[in-house]
Amino acid sequence: MFTIEDDHIRASFLHPNYKQLRGATKAQIESCHAHCRNFILPANTTNDSMRTDEKITEPPSKKLKFMAQLMDKKETMRESADEIDCYIALTVEEEYTDPLVFWRQQRNQLAFPMLYRLAKRTFAVSCSSAPVERQFSAAGQIITQRRSNLDPSTVNNLIFLRSYENNKQLI
Repeated sequence: MFTIEDDHIRASFLHPNYKQLRGATKAQIESCHAHCRNFILPANTTNDSMRTDEKITEPPSKKLKFMAQLMDKKETMRESADEIDCYIALTVEEEYTDPLVFWRQQRNQLAFPMLYRLAKRTFAVSCSSAPVERQFSAAGQIITQRRSNLDPSTVNNLIFLRSYENNKQLI
C-alpha cells in the first residue's frame, strides 16, 4: 500500500526539523546523504564563494508539538567544507510545520543554494495521481457495505494501520 522510498527519506532530510533522520536506518541515511551529495557535486565548485561561514540561527522555539521526539536536538554549527554537513549541523530553533517556509527564507537560500534547488525539486507537486488512487483503493477495501457507518477518524486509523502493517517488513 504505502512504502517508504528514497524520495520520502530525502524529503524528511530536507525538512529542517527532521534532517537527522532519527527514524531511518543507517543504510537509508547513507543513501540519502550520497544522493544529495551527487546532486550537489557538479555545481559545488561554483558555490564555494557564495557560501557564508556565519552561524545561522532561527528565532526562539514555541511550544512542543506532536512528534517532538523525532525532531532534531539543538546543536551548534561546526566548520565544514560540505554544504550537506553544514546543513546537518545547522541549529534550527523554530519548529517548522512546512519545510517550504524554511527554504523560502533568503538566508537559507544563500547558505545552502544547491540544497535549496534540491528542496524545490523534491517538494514540487507531483503530476501523477497514482499514489492518491492507491489510497482511495485501500479505503474502498476497508469501507464495505457492512462498514459504511464507520467514523471518519476510525477509517483514517484503519488506513494508517494497514499501511503500517504493509511496511513493517521494510523498517
